[in-house]
Amino acid sequence: VAYGSGTPSFGRGSVSTKGWLANSLFTGAKYKYDWFKNLAPAEVFTNDESIISGATLNGGNLVSGYNSGGYVWRYRDGNLTINGTANLGDSKTVLFVNGNVRLNDNITLNDGKGFFMIIAKGSIDIAPKVSHPNQPALEGLFLADGTINTGTQRPTADNKLYIRGTLVSWQSIDLRRDLDPGRSNGKNGTNPGEFIE
Repeated sequence: VAYGSGTPSFGRGSVSTKGWLANSLFTGAKYKYDWFKNLAPAEVFTNDESIISGATLNGGNLVSGYNSGGYVWRYRDGNLTINGTANLGDSKTVLFVNGNVRLNDNITLNDGKGFFMIIAKGSIDIAPKVSHPNQPALEGLFLADGTINTGTQRPTADNKLYIRGTLVSWQSIDLRRDLDPGRSNGKNGTNPGEFIE
């Protein structure tokens, strides 16, 4: 974990068995929502095929939209909640959200073939039910100008969050899952609540 200011907090957990933690103030360019927006085709933000008009989207609809350069482009001007499990397969999808994103279900793809990226102007919240005990529940790149939260309440023992991809937040990443809240010492030393590959 690399951080630039403040003190990282892992609740009852720890960063890793090796204790890798780097206080490294980043002084380079910040590749945030506006930076990526300037690289995207202009049609992404005006084409009827890419624009998401409602505040909710079925995960299966991530594979359709404006096609350019081998990618499916989607855009929402405002907050967006994604409901319904999505297996994107070999599709390559980029989703811009000029607001906050709430992920209520798993989003997966074919490893090494598919691609998925969310670029949020606000925060990304992952619902506690987004989980799988031994396979990725989320795959892709998740970038937020705001925070990224891995669960908004204490999940139960079977709600491990396994992500194959990258989390990038320009504010903070809040790892909220606790798989064993009943232990007397308040720690679960063998099963992480979040596993990021």
